[in-house]
Amino acid sequence: MKINKLKNNTGFTIVEAMFAVFLLTVSVTSLMSIVASSLFSAKYSRDQITATYLAQEAVDYIRNDRDTSILQGTTFAIFSSKYNKCISPNGCSFDILNFSDTIKECGAGSSSSIGCPYLYYNQNPNDRDPFYSSSNSYLKTNFKRQVIVENVDNSNQELKISVKVEWMNGGAIKSTTLNSSLLNWLGL
Repeated sequence: MKINKLKNNTGFTIVEAMFAVFLLTVSVTSLMSIVASSLFSAKYSRDQITATYLAQEAVDYIRNDRDTSILQGTTFAIFSSKYNKCISPNGCSFDILNFSDTIKECGAGSSSSIGCPYLYYNQNPNDRDPFYSSSNSYLKTNFKRQVIVENVDNSNQELKISVKVEWMNGGAIKSTTLNSSLLNWLGL
């Protein structure tokens, strides 16, 4: 009598195991690449929004300064003379809080970077202190802001304002620029 024993081979072969590990590695690597790319994009978007805010803040400050000056009886020519340091091709930088004390002509930058100082971030602002400032008692950021003022037609009736904010994103310099015109709306 012959007894037929069936072998019960239910394990994986080494080739099947290596193929499964390969598939798992490729899928995890792909997911990690997608996550890293998403994080980089989120950081770029955050910095782009901050740069746009910083550019708009400078334009709004100059616009408010114009309105306040003209309503107090200052002529447009006297108002615009405050920004003489901003007329150079290098532009200027200033602190929104202490404008009269901090307007400074920027130095010559490289072909890919502006020569203005870095802005500093105040983590605990109160009603008087801004979030971003030129005060180095705060945390240094990777943002620089350059303001260029141009007197259109030398008529003292219109100023062209160009604000450029740049920052480092990874190893690349990124920037955003905001242009605006200010008119002598009261005719003084």
